[in-house]
Amino acid sequence: MLQKISIQRQIFRCYNFIISVQVIHHAGIDDIKSCISEIERTLKPNGLIFITDPKTKKNKFRSKIKMISPRTLIPLDGPEIGIPHYLFTKDLLKKNFKNFKILKLYVDKYKHHCFLGMLKNIN
Repeated sequence: MLQKISIQRQIFRCYNFIISVQVIHHAGIDDIKSCISEIERTLKPNGLIFITDPKTKKNKFRSKIKMISPRTLIPLDGPEIGIPHYLFTKDLLKKNFKNFKILKLYVDKYKHHCFLGMLKNIN
């Protein structure tokens, strides 16, 4: 589950680049949307993000799972037991990162979505 980062509210548009490797999908979609809002708030205009998440389908998950909401599952065994996993598609990445210009969106050789984006000039 994503934990809230205690970034002071005075910090606004201060980062040039934010990286999230195999992290952002470990929550339900509402928490992920809050995380994306924080990324947008703290990233400078034209700042960059690099996000990766697994291109996993629920039937390809290696452990027993429990679906807790659409596209969100929790493993019932294995090393990530009890940790929510949101299953992104390329289209869902585009939709949820709509305030970013997509510079590159691909699936790597390890079957991870890789998303490089630039924050659009939003107010």
